[in-house]
Amino acid sequence: MHALIYTSKAVDSFVSSEIYDMLNNARAFNQEHRITGCLLYHQNQFIQLLEGEAPMVRELYSRIEKDRRHTSLALLSEERIDSRIFEEWHMAFYNFSSPEEDAIFKEHQLATFFENSNLFKKASKSGLLFFKSVRNLLGNNSPQ
Repeated sequence: MHALIYTSKAVDSFVSSEIYDMLNNARAFNQEHRITGCLLYHQNQFIQLLEGEAPMVRELYSRIEKDRRHTSLALLSEERIDSRIFEEWHMAFYNFSSPEEDAIFKEHQLATFFENSNLFKKASKSGLLFFKSVRNLLGNNSPQ
């Protein structure tokens, strides 16, 4: 089993409805190829964790690298894992970009979101890095 984490920035023309279309296509692709993971979006920034067999995860990442809907792609981590964090989620998604959400609400939503994953049951280097990176993206650099 393999895990990969990356960040990227959505191009300005990539609107919300297109993001949801992309998400639906990703879920179908991931289900067919036994890939699980999580995609979070905040202020035009994406962070994604992908889990699956190494060849398929790397192939998907290669496709993502060529996708013109985002820029500034940065690979944060890639490693072998023993088990999936998001084993039931072909692509969990959360949009933290709602302007009415304050920091306390975002922190609560983030905690709830991750409690529904296996992150806290099956802690791994990738999972902890993903959670820390999401917190940083949301502007909350408080210790875990």
